[in-house]
Amino acid sequence: MNTTKKPVATKWPLLLGLAVVAVLICISYLLIAKLLGWFSSLENQVAASIVTASAVALISTAGLIISKHYEHTREITREHNAKKIPIYEELINFSFTTLFAEKAGQKRLSEQQMIQFFAKYIPKLVVWGDDSVIKSFFVFRDTAGSNPDDASAKILFAFEDVVLNIRKDLGHKDTHIKKGDILGLFVTDIKKYLT
Repeated sequence: MNTTKKPVATKWPLLLGLAVVAVLICISYLLIAKLLGWFSSLENQVAASIVTASAVALISTAGLIISKHYEHTREITREHNAKKIPIYEELINFSFTTLFAEKAGQKRLSEQQMIQFFAKYIPKLVVWGDDSVIKSFFVFRDTAGSNPDDASAKILFAFEDVVLNIRKDLGHKDTHIKKGDILGLFVTDIKKYLT
């Protein structure tokens, strides 16, 4: 098999690309030189008017481009949130049911019910969940799974971390919320766990 022809054949597209770039640079240089020559031959008033009009056009164009970019970003965020919110609500509802079933007078979910939930839920979380939500949910699930019969503070605070990450992903600043504030909404003796 002759391998000397292959490297020569692959050089042609590269050489052609370089030639096109060189031609474009030359044309651009000639156009700019011609414009500058024409511009320097104009009277001062006409030149000032052209500069002002050009500046206004450039600023307007730049403003429009920036505005469209931010509008596009906001639209993507809105669409993502529309998908995320039901998924996050489903997770929080399931977590509340799991953590507080007995206190609410309900039957505790069986291991089979939990497995069925996770089999349906995890793919949605993987696709739509924020990195911090996925990571904190993993920590919560690992903490709860290591001792499922223990509703300890460690499990509760891991759950609170999931909730805070969900809120952050959905745009809440939470600047005034500290550890235990979310849990304090439904855990009446939360202060004893904060010391």
